Amino acid sequence: MTRIAVGGFHHETNSFVAPLTDYAYFMSHRDRPPLVRGAEVTRWLSETSFALSGFLDAVRPGVEIVPLLWASGGAGGTVTADAFERIAGELVGRLSEAVPVDGVYLDLHGAMVSEPFEDGEGELLRRVRATVGPRVPIAVSLDYHANVTPEMVEHADSIVAYRTYPHVDRAETGAFAAQALALLLERGRPVGRALRKLPFLIPLNDQCTLVEPSRSVVARSVVAEGAIVNLSYLAGFPPSDLYWCGPAVVAHAFDQESADRAADALAREIALREAEFAVPMVSPEEGVREAMALARSASRPVGARGRAGQSGLRRDGGHHGRPRLRASCSGAKPEGLSLEARSGGGALHRQAAFFELAALAPQEEGSRGWHTRLMRHEQRSWP
Repeated sequence: MTRIAVGGFHHETNSFVAPLTDYAYFMSHRDRPPLVRGAEVTRWLSETSFALSGFLDAVRPGVEIVPLLWASGGAGGTVTADAFERIAGELVGRLSEAVPVDGVYLDLHGAMVSEPFEDGEGELLRRVRATVGPRVPIAVSLDYHANVTPEMVEHADSIVAYRTYPHVDRAETGAFAAQALALLLERGRPVGRALRKLPFLIPLNDQCTLVEPSRSVVARSVVAEGAIVNLSYLAGFPPSDLYWCGPAVVAHAFDQESADRAADALAREIALREAEFAVPMVSPEEGVREAMALARSASRPVGARGRAGQSGLRRDGGHHGRPRLRASCSGAKPEGLSLEARSGGGALHRQAAFFELAALAPQEEGSRGWHTRLMRHEQRSWP
């Protein structure tokens, strides 16, 4: 019976905020599971929207899943050395006890910066490769905002990424990873690998895949077609301050010529469209007015938001600093909603590029509750 070891280690690091992300934060149960081990991995992650869930659903019958460890620190400051070593060490330790295995799947983010290693995923994959040896295929799924490095491409045999931002295809990405790994189990590790880094950074607000140019760029993604194992575009995460920060095209193939040809073609297309990524921005006040105007005739909640971590402001909880727009109800109609732009700490900020807002028809008091419901609705129901 084919044995596949599975695990995950997520963190989206903003190198410009002061609070570090420690081990206790990974252990906490927030909007995602706490750190889980062994059989608890499948119990907590099955039938969720995480990539590992999609992978588990897509694996072929007759495959034995060997769950290792899964942890997510969400988004925040640099991962402490203690947290990185304890989590990476336990994941690799459990893998060393599980070998021999026929394949490995890892649900990663791709933008983790730790105190000892600026390329957290590259170091983790190096250790995993050293544990399983040179013949076992390793398939990886990454967040759309991953900062891909040469080490990731070298040690992994397939890298697939979310194709949506806002992210609504995490489970589907896990299924793509299962498809790629099935091909690798059949044909062996690919010899062709190509990484192309674009010579510019894309602001997070300009990475949305609902509009051009990102919409057509992600549509060029390929999984398990002919000689290509994967052709993936990853937009990068600028707040992660590492050498290899930025957008990337990654190809794995069963020959080097195919990998180079696919990666070069897509990278050239992206480079020629650099100017199109400069999406016009609006002020927080203008954003609120536009969202409320849309909400009057919309059949579902309307929201507009900036990405977490784009500002350097601190907020409570040791997480990303980000100004937050809150619409507080003072009447029965949208016109009765008043605007206040505040950071989590309470200081007033006016930043056009970095904002988050939620505009809903008046409900009970408490804008935080409105925002939570909006984001859940968006994640689960929006196309």
